[in-house]
Amino acid sequence: MKFYLMYQLIPFLFTQPNIKNKYGLITSIMLNKSNYKIILKNNIVIKMPRSAFTTLYNLLCILRQCVYHNVTKDGTMVVSFDFINKFDFNLKNLTVEDKNLIDVLSLGHLFGANFITPEDTNTIQTTKTLKIFEKDGKKILETNNGVMYFIENLVSGIVEAFIMNIHKMNDDEDWKGKTVVDVGASMGDTPLYYASMGAKVYAFEISESIYNNMLENIELNPQYKNQITPVNAAIGKDGMVTYFSETETLQYDLHDGATLFSSRFTDGIKPKEVKVQGYTLESVYKKWKIENIDLLKMDCKGCEFLLSENDLKNVKALKIEYMKLEDEHKIKNLLKMLESNGYKYRLFKHTPLEIKSFNIAGNIYAEKIVN
Repeated sequence: MKFYLMYQLIPFLFTQPNIKNKYGLITSIMLNKSNYKIILKNNIVIKMPRSAFTTLYNLLCILRQCVYHNVTKDGTMVVSFDFINKFDFNLKNLTVEDKNLIDVLSLGHLFGANFITPEDTNTIQTTKTLKIFEKDGKKILETNNGVMYFIENLVSGIVEAFIMNIHKMNDDEDWKGKTVVDVGASMGDTPLYYASMGAKVYAFEISESIYNNMLENIELNPQYKNQITPVNAAIGKDGMVTYFSETETLQYDLHDGATLFSSRFTDGIKPKEVKVQGYTLESVYKKWKIENIDLLKMDCKGCEFLLSENDLKNVKALKIEYMKLEDEHKIKNLLKMLESNGYKYRLFKHTPLEIKSFNIAGNIYAEKIVN
C-alpha cells in the first residue's frame, strides 16, 4: 500500500511549489527512515514519524486542494478551501486530533464533502456538509443530520458512512425499529449512523481504548444513547481470548486494527497481546435476547471467517468488510456458506485506494431470500 501511495504522492510533490526538499523527502520515504522531514518555502521544518505516512500524504493533498494556507513559525497551519471557512492544526506538535483533522479534510474533499464553521451562514448546506467547531477545548465534527463526533475520536468511517454512503445498499431502506448487530463498531461511526436512521444497535468493539472512545462519542449524542448497546468484546469464540493490537502507530492511527489474528501485522511490527471476553454470535443472541437481526454488519479484521451456520439462523442481511489474514481464510468458502443458508449476495469495493483482489479483501452485501 505504501508504494501505491508513493506513486500517487510524487505528482503532488512536483506540482506543489511550497515543498523545498522534494527529492530528500522521497528518498527518506523509500529508505523507510524513522522520520520524514518536510521543508516548506518559508524555511519552516516539519518532522513526521514514519507511522504518520498517511497523514503526510493527506497533508500534501490538502496543500493541493486548498485555496489558501499559511504556516506560522510555531508550526500552526491555517487552511481554507473556500476563502470563508478556516481550519488549523499544528504540524510541529502533531496530536491525534490534528492528525485526524488532516485526514478527514483530505478524504472528505476527495468524495465531495464541504466543511464549514458555525459562523458560516452563507454556504449552501447539503447532505455532504460537515461542520467543525470547538467546545471545551476539543474539536467536534457534526454531520448534516446532527450526529457529532470528537475529532480526537474520529476515523475515516465518518466520511465512508455520511459522505460516501457505503452503508446504504438500497434507496428504499428504512431502519426505524430495526435491529443491527455491529461487529467492529470502532469509535461509534456506524453505531451512530444506524441509530440516527432509527435502528437499535448492539455495538461490539474488541479494543478497550477504541471502545472507550466510542463511549465518548455516544455521550456526545444523548438523543441516540438509548438506541445503542456498546460492548467491549471479541466476536468469533466463546470465553477469554487473545487479540493483537498494533503499538507503533497508535499515536497517529487511532484505529489500531485490533484483531484475533497476529498475521494482520507485517513490516516487522510486533503486536501487543491483550485478553478480552469473547463470544460467538450464537452466544451474543442468547445473552442479549436478540431474536431477529435485520443487519449483521462486520468489520472485524478476519473474524468474519469464523462465522458458522448457527450464527446466521435469524439474520436477514449481512454487510461484511472482509480481510483474508490466514491461508484457511477463503472468500469462496464464506460465499458458499451464505448461499447454502439462502442468501444472495454481491461483492464490491468501497474505496479507490483498495486495489487488492476480491480473494484478499472487499465487501459483501447479502440478503436472505424468503420464498
